[in-house]
Amino acid sequence: CAARIILKNTFRSLAGRDFRLYFLGQCVSLIGTWVQQVAFGWIAYRVTGSAFMLGLVAFSGQIPSLVLSPFSGALAERFSRRGVLVVIQVVQMALAALLAVLVLRGDISVWVLVVSSLVLGVTSAIEMPVRQALTPDLVHERALLHNAIALNSVTFNAARLIGPAVAGFVLASFGEAACFAINAVSYVATIYTLLAIHPTPPVSGAGKKSLAEGVRYLRQLPPARWVIITVIVASFCLAPYLTFMPVYAKDVLKGGPDTLGML
Repeated sequence: CAARIILKNTFRSLAGRDFRLYFLGQCVSLIGTWVQQVAFGWIAYRVTGSAFMLGLVAFSGQIPSLVLSPFSGALAERFSRRGVLVVIQVVQMALAALLAVLVLRGDISVWVLVVSSLVLGVTSAIEMPVRQALTPDLVHERALLHNAIALNSVTFNAARLIGPAVAGFVLASFGEAACFAINAVSYVATIYTLLAIHPTPPVSGAGKKSLAEGVRYLRQLPPARWVIITVIVASFCLAPYLTFMPVYAKDVLKGGPDTLGML
């Protein structure tokens, strides 16, 4: 009985139809995203054999977040969050399908990967704040909001664990094109759920001050400021290990894509 109560409380925000659909769609799509991300690094190093070019591909995918994310929060307040996410998902799905075709035909090059990584970086920089802002619009009972936010975090980190393992198996068994194809198909789940939900419209005009208010909030609240600093330091220290994992898997450990997935 105690275990049943704990389980029920853990997933209580899934009782709402809109958040439940959105949550399930994210579970599928995020795993596909990590499958593609692992394949991206593997194919970049396989094609070039250069750790520098591998770093350049990763840089192209991350620099847009640094530049655009602060403004994307304001975008989330000015436009339909669901509409913005649908457009972004369609663009990312089309790019994943294109990469699958190019890899299958053997037409992939490092510059295709750099440009693709840049496009994914720009769309992801816009998507992340909008995605996070959408969650309160889907939880119609305010008492369940904290639980929904926690489940979103669990979904992301579970996908971070499952996705690379799946990528290693798919890379070793079916090849690189299959990873991009899987990601392209996974977007169908997210697009369907986004079209099926009915989020609460955001308050009109609230976004005009959102960026300035965010900066002011960090200045006035030290705990929030220290959270941001902690994330910056952790990301700066950990990102190189994740970026250069294909080098360790291939050259140091003399392994293949299955080794990369395990790492």
